[in-house]
Amino acid sequence: MDDKLVEKITSRYRNLNAGQNTANLIKERYERKRAALARFSDKVKKGEPVNEADRQTLRDAGVSEEEIAQLTGAA
Repeated sequence: MDDKLVEKITSRYRNLNAGQNTANLIKERYERKRAALARFSDKVKKGEPVNEADRQTLRDAGVSEEEIAQLTGAA
């Protein structure tokens, strides 16, 4: 492992409070991301236009720019 990989991994857990259940927080983040991806994918499949607000919703749910580009076919 190099420093960049370690930073990437640990940055995901930086804002977690020690008093909260880490596993539940990770699960909630995953479920929020999965739901946002499902809504976005359905919109793309239906041929509806994708605007910046849709992309921002994905970003807020933790989806990376690379994943968004793959979903929209703009890779």
